[in-house]
Amino acid sequence: MTIEPATADLVEPVVGVIASIDVDAATVTIEVPDDAGLAIGDRVEVTLALPTPDVLRVAAEAIRSGVGGDFVVIVDDSGRWVDVDVTIGARGGGVVELIDDSGRLAPGTAVVLP
Repeated sequence: MTIEPATADLVEPVVGVIASIDVDAATVTIEVPDDAGLAIGDRVEVTLALPTPDVLRVAAEAIRSGVGGDFVVIVDDSGRWVDVDVTIGARGGGVVELIDDSGRLAPGTAVVLP
């Protein structure tokens, strides 16, 4: 996890560790080094890097929606365009994680953009 300073006093990001999460109070306690230049109550912006299992990701614009749900169009081994139903996972940064229930998608599969 990287903590970006929310004030001009700090210049460099600080790496911290999540010490506790209180779901009821909607708070996260983060431990940072003593020399980080932060004080209790300082306002910061936090970027979390969460481990994810091997997932398939495509550009968000590759997702198409139809009557049957979300799908992507791929190019199969014979060069034909084929619709593949997908379940959408996490989204962000213009990228979408895909859950492929059909088993037809793999890293390197050619996906057709609209």
